[in-house]
Amino acid sequence: MTRVGWALAAVAVAAAVWVVNEPTLDYGFAYDDQAVVQERPPAWQQGWSEFLATRGWGVGRHAVLLSLDLDRRDPLTPRPFRITNLVFATMNALLVLALASALGLSPAGALTTALLFAVHPTHVDAVVGIVGRAELMAAFGVLGVLLLHVRGYGGGTAGLVLAGVLFFVGLASKESAACIFVLIALLELFRPGPAFTAAIAKRPRGWPLAFLAAVAVWLLLVARNFATVDTIAFADNPLAYLPTGERILAAGEILWRYVASTIWPFGLRPDLGYAEITTSSSAGVLGWLAWAAVVATALALRRRAPLVGFSLLWLPAAFAVTGNVVMPIGTMMAERLLYLPSLGPCLLAGALVDGIRRDTTTRRWGGRATLAVALLALAIAYNQRARVWIDDEHYHEQAVALSPRSAKAHYNLGLSYARRGRYEESEQAFARALAVIPRFAAAAGYRAEALRRLDRVDEAVAVYEAYLRAVPNDVDALRNVAGLQESLGRNDDALRKIRRAVELAPDRTDLLAALTEIEARARRAAADMPSPAIP
Repeated sequence: MTRVGWALAAVAVAAAVWVVNEPTLDYGFAYDDQAVVQERPPAWQQGWSEFLATRGWGVGRHAVLLSLDLDRRDPLTPRPFRITNLVFATMNALLVLALASALGLSPAGALTTALLFAVHPTHVDAVVGIVGRAELMAAFGVLGVLLLHVRGYGGGTAGLVLAGVLFFVGLASKESAACIFVLIALLELFRPGPAFTAAIAKRPRGWPLAFLAAVAVWLLLVARNFATVDTIAFADNPLAYLPTGERILAAGEILWRYVASTIWPFGLRPDLGYAEITTSSSAGVLGWLAWAAVVATALALRRRAPLVGFSLLWLPAAFAVTGNVVMPIGTMMAERLLYLPSLGPCLLAGALVDGIRRDTTTRRWGGRATLAVALLALAIAYNQRARVWIDDEHYHEQAVALSPRSAKAHYNLGLSYARRGRYEESEQAFARALAVIPRFAAAAGYRAEALRRLDRVDEAVAVYEAYLRAVPNDVDALRNVAGLQESLGRNDDALRKIRRAVELAPDRTDLLAALTEIEARARRAAADMPSPAIP
């Protein structure tokens, strides 16, 4: 293809990204935007030392946090953030176009790959959700590095420095960028495309040092982030509470669910936590057996069709960090995590187009018509899925409507209502979350608080007592219910609860202080009681 042809292809890909996302530019803040964008002070207000030391949202994601801070305007509006997300999505789609070509696809195959990537509905949460920028920037770093690697790091030292910088940006946006090591290993194994083979001799010596240097700098900057460990909520990822072997089995099944969502991205759901999806050991075993067959097939194609073999393994390789295999992550399954892994099936579609191009005229036109229909269907599905993000309240209501079995979706809806003072609806949403997970501590606490604000303190106490039957040693719940019982004049019950809390956590000064206060008030109440009349 001529330069003009490639320029037109790039324009088509960029236009596809903008067409499907343009309606979302005036959407409001939603979901995690409140904590990460609206409530978090920018880096220059925190102070740079505190900014780097604060774990905040994930481990070492300071590049994406800083990029979000640079989008701040007064007054704070979501449009600048969304435009930047759209710019990153466009650059990533163009990198996909270049990478697909460098890996050996024809211009038609590369364009197919990039167009499918540009309008894929599973990308909505990464592109339209403002904090999804972490996925976009991590993918930008990975795709840029892979393109440089396939082309042999043109420019020598300058190419290596650029690769190191890109990898650092990706890693400092989200730790999932570390999958680059697995993807490069696969590239070295399969060596797809003549450009890759020719570039091997052009690589500067010691090219891996660029990646090691990027990792070293990242670790040096974020070392203090590892001093604390985030607690993974059961509602977010029940796999974190399984023995290692069972978790890995379940992860194999979930990887196939991701494959299914990529191939048929219709009827997508905003939340995939407990119990919207469930796993089983038998399905996990079958899943890993199927993955073993995929690996065997890919290796069998190593000489005859290396790009196909490489593409078959792209998705699981891109999930090397976020697949719950090596370690549990903060979520069991989420569509936004498919942003980079979905490129594997898109590459396979591009390879299929190349195969059809060598077929009969009828089949070629049939293939083009099928591709056009598929792109239109994906664009429509993208638009429908993106509408979930119109604003915060709409997002959470849609999450419950589309993920009705998710305890987390009901819980988040309850929080959304509570922020707006709609405590009646908030209490009902928390109740539905507790119906799914009776041991859901946060849902129990917020439901009781909603009832207290509705002056239904007796019911708030009943919520805590029901929760404590499931989790009898939750010291925070014991302290909270003690306060409620005391407000009802049930001093003996309150004392029993707070003493139990102190017994479980004798080193907590707040519990000791609460015990002292409740005992003092109980003594004063007893002293103020009138003496019984003498007959």
